[in-house]
Amino acid sequence: MDPAIMAWMGMQSQQQNQSQNQLQIQQHQPSASQFHLLHLIEGLADAVEGGVRDQHSDMLVNELTAQFEKCQQLLNAFAGPNDTMTVRGQKQKLEEYEKQLNNRRDLVMKYKSIVENYVGSS
Repeated sequence: MDPAIMAWMGMQSQQQNQSQNQLQIQQHQPSASQFHLLHLIEGLADAVEGGVRDQHSDMLVNELTAQFEKCQQLLNAFAGPNDTMTVRGQKQKLEEYEKQLNNRRDLVMKYKSIVENYVGSS
């Protein structure tokens, strides 16, 4: 193959990879930008320093808790796919599927037995 064509194909591949990476970053930016917690933490620190628990401080605690839950969901979304890519993760998934399969087999056998008993007694 012509070296110029190979170089052009390599450039196209790099540009495609860069655009995919930029798209992934852009997809996560709105999620990450939701977690500006500094103003909540500062407000809560002021409330704690004042020593008075009121409706405003309760609201700050609730909002901070909600933001931390969103952060946890985002982290779980990032962590989830990586776990299944490991051998340990795949083994755990396989064990779960085997357990489900065995449970289904047991249920089918019980159902078959019940039907046979019912048909046999009729």
